[in-house]
Amino acid sequence: LKDLGDGFMATFETASQAVQVALRFQHALRSAARGAMRLRVRIGLHLGEVSELGLDVSGKKKIVGLAADLAARIASLAQGDQILLTRAAFDDAREQDLIA
Repeated sequence: LKDLGDGFMATFETASQAVQVALRFQHALRSAARGAMRLRVRIGLHLGEVSELGLDVSGKKKIVGLAADLAARIASLAQGDQILLTRAAFDDAREQDLIA
């Protein structure tokens, strides 16, 4: 949805969808980098509502909300190649048998 300085934000209907995309994204980056310099990303997942305030000056959707702030803070705690989830996101994904 939006470029957040050194990161990006995406929204999903469920935490399990977000976990699936995060895992596939990490896998795709690892697969694409065989024998080349590897890009290491960190991902933070959190549940909650965000609001769209329309478009900013660059034409991208402006997203606000505590959930967006928390997801960015969770991501900032992660190491490269790491996906961190808040407890609620973890529990929701686990219910869908995505996390053992």
